[in-house]
Order: sequence, then structure tokens, then C-alpha cells
Amino acid sequence: MDQWFRIPLTTDEIASNVLMTIQVEFSRLWLASDRNEMALLITQRPNEPAAPYKTALFVSPLSVPLCADLICRYGGTACSEPSPSEAEWFAGDDKFMSSVRLASKVAASNRSQETE
Repeated sequence: MDQWFRIPLTTDEIASNVLMTIQVEFSRLWLASDRNEMALLITQRPNEPAAPYKTALFVSPLSVPLCADLICRYGGTACSEPSPSEAEWFAGDDKFMSSVRLASKVAASNRSQETE
């Protein structure tokens, strides 16, 4: 299974602390599963305020079977894998942010700096 899911967050959901609720629920599922590569990514950077209509969570493919209820409850839709420059680790297996994914992020960052 290679299908990713994107969960967009509304202004109201951000204001009502849904990010933390999803993070805690996902972490509980991940810890109970003992699965590698089960990760939840986020479009915002750590310590930045959530941006309404621009903040989204991405559920990795190996997480989907265990997170189907969470994906459904928060309106997740199928999507392609987010690029390393588009999303950061938010919960689950931090080893998911492998050297290959991090190398892709560095390369994308270097390309954007070259065009400035």
C-alpha cells in the first residue's frame, strides 16, 4: 500500500486544539502497533502558528490501516506523498524522516536558494 492521506484543518479545528488531539491519538495508535514507518507529517514548521486553510496533516501509507477512523473523522482524502520541503515530522516514527527524505529536502532547499 503506497497511498497517502491528507487531512486539511479548518480555522475552527485549529482554534479548538484539534492538532494536539490528532497527535495524541495517532501516537497512541503507533505505540500500540509497534510499527516502523508509521508517521504523521504536518505542513507547518515547529513553533510557528498554524495557518488556517494552509495547515494539513499527512498520514503515511503504513499508518492508513490503523488510522482509518481518524482519517474518516477529520475528512482525510487520498493524495500523493508530500515533498520533503512541504511537510515535517509531527508524530510517530521519527526514523521515517530517513536520510533519503532529508537529503531530498536539502536538495530542494539548495535549488530554491539558487533561484533567489
